[in-house]
Amino acid sequence: MLTKERLALVSVVALAILVLAGPVANAQGRCSVATLKGSYGLVEQGTVVVDIGMPGLPPVPFPSANVAIVTYDGAGTLTATYRATFGGVPLPPGEVTGTYTVGADCTYTDSVPSVMMQRAGVIVGQGTNQEFRTVSTTPWVVATGIRTKMTVGTCSVGDLKGQYLL
Repeated sequence: MLTKERLALVSVVALAILVLAGPVANAQGRCSVATLKGSYGLVEQGTVVVDIGMPGLPPVPFPSANVAIVTYDGAGTLTATYRATFGGVPLPPGEVTGTYTVGADCTYTDSVPSVMMQRAGVIVGQGTNQEFRTVSTTPWVVATGIRTKMTVGTCSVGDLKGQYLL
């Protein structure tokens, strides 16, 4: 089982990697809360390290995974629809709202109180090639994720043709 010291060290190292990647990928001073406007596809994986009191879950530590569409309003509010599994147990689909900030150096933070989640990250790329990398700053889970800019409403079953790597 991870000790609090180990958990703190893992979190600090992951956050340092994200922060150090920011200046390389982004010109200083080009980001603000308005940088994030629109929808992003999210993929996040991690490990739950503290018992969160949900019945039916295995003993900690156990893996977690989350996919979502997160929409940013360009003014500091986010909304998300998500699907998640905790320890192999699929959770019901959900929707959450939260707040976010963006620093001039393209660093990112968010808070989603209803699910006790907070993240920090760094924005890379611009326009339709924009994505950002995040790390959980919540004490009960160690998780990292990638959010990629997307256009909602333009996909159909017909778009899924060809071979995909699994």
